[in-house]
Amino acid sequence: MCPVSFEENTIKNAKNLLQKEFDNNSVQVCLMISTTDEIKVFESHKVPLEQLARERILERKKYEKMLQTHLDLKFMEYGTAGRIRFDVVPSENEEGQDIIRFKDLERAPIIDIKRRMFRRSFPLSVDYKLLENTRLFGNSTKEELLLFANRHLFGDGINPTKAVVSLLNRNYGATAFRVSPLGGLITCYHNLSSEDHGLPEDLFIHKSVVSKSYEFAGSHRESVKFEHCELPILEESAKDPLDDKCCLAVSLTHSDIAFLRSSPEKDFLIPCATDLDLKKKINENAVVCIGYPRKISSKMIEQAYYDLMPVQAPDQEEYGKLFEYGNLSISPGPLIASNSSALACEVATTPGYSGSPVCLLENPRMFIGIHYRARHGKDYALSISVKDAGFYRLYSELVVPELRKAELLQEDIDEINKYLSIGDTEPIVSR
Repeated sequence: MCPVSFEENTIKNAKNLLQKEFDNNSVQVCLMISTTDEIKVFESHKVPLEQLARERILERKKYEKMLQTHLDLKFMEYGTAGRIRFDVVPSENEEGQDIIRFKDLERAPIIDIKRRMFRRSFPLSVDYKLLENTRLFGNSTKEELLLFANRHLFGDGINPTKAVVSLLNRNYGATAFRVSPLGGLITCYHNLSSEDHGLPEDLFIHKSVVSKSYEFAGSHRESVKFEHCELPILEESAKDPLDDKCCLAVSLTHSDIAFLRSSPEKDFLIPCATDLDLKKKINENAVVCIGYPRKISSKMIEQAYYDLMPVQAPDQEEYGKLFEYGNLSISPGPLIASNSSALACEVATTPGYSGSPVCLLENPRMFIGIHYRARHGKDYALSISVKDAGFYRLYSELVVPELRKAELLQEDIDEINKYLSIGDTEPIVSR
């Protein structure tokens, strides 16, 4: 009789363990297989399948019901850039209409509420340059002044803003950016679908500076394809760098990033390997977030500033001066905190910025993070750090193979190799 092989024994033990777990109708079972035939259950979220399905159906019905009774939120039926998390709060008024309170709404950070000053974004002209007629003031922030003092970095030679594109769907819009001259793009995972955990939908990019909608892009839009990468599960220790009570995982168990394939273009961004010292002079911690702001309702603006008195918060007209909707824009501000998983930046963002690169102002070709969410009622937004384990895996497994085939400048190869040296990926061969 032939002895049982290692492979057969491993498969048998795995089947037995999986059967035991699924006897409880649980989902998301991860097994740890050692070099022997020993197999252990590494992680098992024991949520009965029927209960999980009921919760999803009830959540969706609750959401749709709220949208039917709140006509000014009707446009949220399919989301602006994927789904936005929400709570339903019982109303205390006589009408008794429940209130939708959106979580993690992005906003322009408050600089001085007494003078009603807010951080803002700066739209680009059709040739990807900062508008020359932009007005700056004596009380403009240091980062705004630095941005315009270094405007040549966004218009001459290699212009990093040309690597940023509008990511479009029939129902919503977001941002993506190129990380390879052969077409590889990075965006947020939640931009792939209008529902949490939904299947990736038909996505398109538009390379023009102004990209108001799917219809506006017309025949100039280009179809892009999502490519899966098995990302590691976020550790429980992965927290907001300014709030250790806030986990980075929201509706996803992995980092909120995704890889898309498109046609080749020469302009692309490179992840920055340098450790940033937050105690250094201001220009070394000044960053820019480059993306496409989307128009939002006055109701959402009001909710974004729920912590202010109504007379203090900007109305829709004022908000339109902080964000030029549908126009590729640059939001400058300081990097105020970071850890190995996330960055906290005080930059002006609004729905549509999801998937935007966060770049160093002094060298905007280098990006340090991917903007993906705000913190409700707080004046900073969170970005996935390029030092995050999930991002490093995605970059090394999907982007690097493209870069090995591309014709790159030696200086770009050196910067990419510097980034790859923080992990165990082989460097790109020097030319």
